[in-house]
Amino acid sequence: MTFLSKQRTRDSYFDKISTKSKSLNNSTRIVLDQFDIFCNSEYSHDSENVIQEFLALDGTQREESACDVYQSWINWSFKKGISPKTLKVYFSLLKSYLHYRGIKISEKDIKANVTLPKLIKEEKYPLSMDQIHDILKIASYSKKSLYLALLSSGMRIGEAVQIRKKDTSFSQGRLTVKIPARITKTKTGRTVYISKEATNAITPKRNKIKDDGLLWGTNSNYLTAVQADVKAFSKYVDSSPSKMNSKVLPKIDKQIDSDTYKKQNSEEEKISVAVDKPRHESKPKPSEYKSESATLVLSIVVGLFGIMGVGHLYIGKIRRGIIIMVIGFSLWTVVFIPFLFLGIGDEIEQSITADMEFLQYSGGLPQKDTSAVLIGFVIAIMAVSIGYLVLYIWQIFDSRKLCKRYNQHLEKEGKPLW
Repeated sequence: MTFLSKQRTRDSYFDKISTKSKSLNNSTRIVLDQFDIFCNSEYSHDSENVIQEFLALDGTQREESACDVYQSWINWSFKKGISPKTLKVYFSLLKSYLHYRGIKISEKDIKANVTLPKLIKEEKYPLSMDQIHDILKIASYSKKSLYLALLSSGMRIGEAVQIRKKDTSFSQGRLTVKIPARITKTKTGRTVYISKEATNAITPKRNKIKDDGLLWGTNSNYLTAVQADVKAFSKYVDSSPSKMNSKVLPKIDKQIDSDTYKKQNSEEEKISVAVDKPRHESKPKPSEYKSESATLVLSIVVGLFGIMGVGHLYIGKIRRGIIIMVIGFSLWTVVFIPFLFLGIGDEIEQSITADMEFLQYSGGLPQKDTSAVLIGFVIAIMAVSIGYLVLYIWQIFDSRKLCKRYNQHLEKEGKPLW
């Protein structure tokens, strides 16, 4: 044996295919484990002994024996309940492994001597809008966001459950998803866009999770996540008024026909009803959401005591709130402090008149200017009072307008305005 030769074993085979997808590696392990069970059951030897027995045979006898074993394994697996479609995939994986181990059988011999069960192909059909509504009405809120994303983007379920927050961004009010090449079937990255309804449905969760958090997936193992979602979808299909093929979800991006996609935009408002008003639960608001009622209460009630701008502070407009607070308190002081120290009504006039008479008697103020000063003082107080009232009313409406603008931007873009 040359130093270049390397013994081929099961472990070395898995080293060889380690660069392939995780699903292929997992499926191969399942196939080889089942082949072990089959060999022990049929020949009372493990698969390794069976392989060595194959290698001990000459060319023609090896081919015939291998075909016989293949056929026996296929029949055994089919009786165990493995579907024809799955069995075809498993057979391909088993052939690749045995070929690697030195059992090389031509495709012509396999075709002539090995028979696979016939595949039963049911006719596939696109989901209608009524069927979509039936599913959305009974699905949980998190599943609705997933189904709407699949419908509007064309993502595969295996791709959607692996999308993380860092793979998404906002563009014109819609969520843009950049699907990494490593999670796609073709190993080619692409960018897709989801509808406004799907964006609104997933935005609350997106705002809470970290950049590396899963957006639609429920498990870091995507195979587990896919199986869970397929099971949930099957449950919704069985519970829906219109019975459908429960295997539609894994191929949902393939089965939606062009007419359904064309209708999608015109039907967005109808679909959003099912999303915005889910049964037994309401649409959650982002944690950064600001209450318009709270803004109005703070602006009106607290402002009555001379402390304006609190509504602006609540919605995050700190600088504007402080400026309004300083100006408002200054005006409040000018208007009300004189009343506190000098009294109300006639007492103010008497105090001012007494001051004027004193100035006149001492020669500090001419007689004709007494009434003018008094009138000027009253006009000044009235002007400041009007200014205070105008500022008070303006800050109420301004804080409410900014609060509404802030919430609209948060809902549309998924992030605070300031």
